[in-house]
Amino acid sequence: MHDRLCAKTLVQLTGVVQDQIDFTKYVFPSLKVEKRIKLLARMGYLPSISIGAFLKGARTDGSNEPPSGYIDEVSQSSKGQLIIRGWSVLSKKGVAALCTVLAYDDDRGQPTPFALAFGGMPRPDVVKAFKTDGYLESGWSTTVSEKQIPPGLRTIRAWAVDPESSCSYPIGAIKMPAAIF
Repeated sequence: MHDRLCAKTLVQLTGVVQDQIDFTKYVFPSLKVEKRIKLLARMGYLPSISIGAFLKGARTDGSNEPPSGYIDEVSQSSKGQLIIRGWSVLSKKGVAALCTVLAYDDDRGQPTPFALAFGGMPRPDVVKAFKTDGYLESGWSTTVSEKQIPPGLRTIRAWAVDPESSCSYPIGAIKMPAAIF
């Protein structure tokens, strides 16, 4: 069930962000299929979200609902890669989010998705804070190349994704430490 939902999420988000490693892991071992999936999505045969639709739908967060997550840390590995960690949940369902979309703000302040982070890391602190056992595996971590984010002071934003409803929920933002770039 988990792998099926990961594959569904990757197919839905092919127009939002490229994730070649997870695509070959969950969808199909060859990236040639990704082009066919994009074509089928454009033709309306597969559910897919465009980057514009994702950002338009994901940017509204003016509700009084509990937070859908948090970006805990942005750091740099010894190899110069960025490590981004946090947690995300689907509060309406009381479960951990399967996937989180990460974006940086470009020079005009517009979010540009650059990575996906799949959940599954234990977060007993989140369970304790919200008194919801379904949040146990809400932790996520992803490592990305420093080349995926342009140099300069950047804000990293994230959204919890619900593959079942194709909805996404903002989980906040964090300013990247100046020492990283």
